Amino acid sequence: MSRAELALLLEPIVWIGWILAGACVGSYLNVCVFRLPRRCLSVARPARSFCPRCRAQIAWYDNLPVLSWLLLRARCRSCQGAIAPRYPLVELATAAAFGWLVARDLLGRLEDPAAWGLLVAHSVLFSALLVLALIDLELEVLPDAITVPGLLVAPLVAAALPALIVGGPPDPGSALAWAGVRLDGPLGWWGLEGWGIALAEAGEGLARSSAQRPLGGLLGGLLGASLGAGFLYGVGVTFSALLGREAMGFGDVKLIALVGGLLGWRGVVLTLMIACVTGAVGGLLRRVATGEPHLSGRALETEAWAPLARLLVRAPPPGHDSSAPLPLRAGAAPLARLLTGDPYVPFGPFLALGAAAVALGPPGWWAGR
Repeated sequence: MSRAELALLLEPIVWIGWILAGACVGSYLNVCVFRLPRRCLSVARPARSFCPRCRAQIAWYDNLPVLSWLLLRARCRSCQGAIAPRYPLVELATAAAFGWLVARDLLGRLEDPAAWGLLVAHSVLFSALLVLALIDLELEVLPDAITVPGLLVAPLVAAALPALIVGGPPDPGSALAWAGVRLDGPLGWWGLEGWGIALAEAGEGLARSSAQRPLGGLLGGLLGASLGAGFLYGVGVTFSALLGREAMGFGDVKLIALVGGLLGWRGVVLTLMIACVTGAVGGLLRRVATGEPHLSGRALETEAWAPLARLLVRAPPPGHDSSAPLPLRAGAAPLARLLTGDPYVPFGPFLALGAAAVALGPPGWWAGR
């Protein structure tokens, strides 16, 4: 049996094994979501999972991904407290993502070490993004335990796996050669004759060397991290000054730096585009879902959108209590919900969604191919 035939035979085994590994990783991600933002806990200690209500240790047979939740009928064996559906959903989502990544990154290239590297890197990225999104949704915080090591390591990972950079890594050799040719005249004017040509020759040599792609991956990661972090930091500072309050947490800046370090500047741009669109829609839906279907006289006096709010209500009767609901015009209840709903939406989940769509989507979808 040839190596190609053996690889073809092993593909279904690898695919199923990675899916099962994804379910187990999803179970661990649930632990991270619960423990990471709580400083009194560690993801490593205690080593065994426990029920958050009764603190009873969970036996291994009650900790099987998805299956145990079904067999226990979503109840803790010790205290009969409800087990949230988030736990099996995270396990299923991770298993599905891992299965998709095997099919996209590895099948047909089982003998390629770079393909295995891409599979592992994308799987780790998905896991980190899922944990960050869930924690930010629940507690409105993005733990430094993930974002800070991630943004520091990401450019190095991109150097080892340049194919992570969306659209391909930069070409430092050609850029150096281009700069050397154009700087030859100005450098000669300063008495540095020949330096430009030397730079151009060094660039041409670099373009032909094996260091070209790793260096391109490193530069692409550093450029992506700098662009993403700088842009979001600038947006946050600007809007905080305009609104007179914090408009964006620094955790979002560290998250986009992590994403840019792995995916490059194109990945940052696409991530931000997706995050802004989905965040705007999510913000509107949140305001409508959390708002009240009525307006009060006091709200008309204090709401920033008071002129619009006044158009939604009919004239109150004489002696109307300012704290009581006012009669609305027909069909105005959804707008009243929009005006009175919670205006704060954590941006981290939408950044994670955008990054996941860019990194884990079909190859080349962002280029229209």
